Amino acid sequence: MADDLIEPSREMRKYLVPTERIIVKQRQHPVVIAIPALIFFGWMVLVAFLTEEVRNIALWVWLAIAAWTLYRFFYWWQDDFIATNKRLLKTYGILTRKVAMMPMGKVTDMTYTRTAPGRIFGWGKFIVESAGQDQALSVINYVINPDVTYKKITGEIFAPSAPKPSTSVTGSGKGSPLPVAEPDEIWWKK
Repeated sequence: MADDLIEPSREMRKYLVPTERIIVKQRQHPVVIAIPALIFFGWMVLVAFLTEEVRNIALWVWLAIAAWTLYRFFYWWQDDFIATNKRLLKTYGILTRKVAMMPMGKVTDMTYTRTAPGRIFGWGKFIVESAGQDQALSVINYVINPDVTYKKITGEIFAPSAPKPSTSVTGSGKGSPLPVAEPDEIWWKK
């Protein structure tokens, strides 16, 4: 299990508590930036074949496409999906950093979808639901290696919690302690 340990980056340490263990950390699939890149290079080829009168206008459009492509790349670079043993997080944004979060205990359902292109190129989509209300983190698009990621997250969500053994002794005060499962939160200890 030691090789499964994901070391948090300096950026991630801002959002994680010391007791959290990272299960999954990934960006969206690179297909997110492939389409802007294809438009950028396609327009560049188109500009090369245009007449001189139209080429100046097309160059300005190409510069706007270049700026948009650069923006999409940096947005993709800053967009992280993180699953820990306690919660799901999505950090995103370039100038304004945003963090969407859902505690693992609140997850009631997780739908996993793979379209035909997603199956071919290796991405999937998760729809996470919680009891009662809409959450900021409900749809996670373009998940890389979704089969493994799905198993890791659902394994953590549905992992049985280990009962805590009690050190109490049998009624007569003699004999060995009986293992008694105590609840995690006891109302009289609050």
